[in-house]
Amino acid sequence: MLVSRQGEVLWRYDFGNAGFLRISRFQYSRDGSTIYFYGIREDGSEGIWSIPPQGVDPNLIIDFKDTEISGTFRFFVGPDQLYVTVAERESDILVMDVEVER
Repeated sequence: MLVSRQGEVLWRYDFGNAGFLRISRFQYSRDGSTIYFYGIREDGSEGIWSIPPQGVDPNLIIDFKDTEISGTFRFFVGPDQLYVTVAERESDILVMDVEVER
């Protein structure tokens, strides 16, 4: 739900009616034009979704189906990109692979 400073409901979206079983980790883009979130739908699609605050259907932008992303992950909205960090626990030692694009 998006509410104005005056308390008026500007936008409301029912994720349950859209087939989502689980949603979490909401973040706005820096300009406020997009809301990003993690979600799982009834059809099994899982990943990071985007939705504009006007109430249209969400778009799956990072599909976890064919990836090794499972367990602990976080995502961050940068000025021009979306960053996803994934943690894989190996015993009591944390291991991280870092990919740098230049």
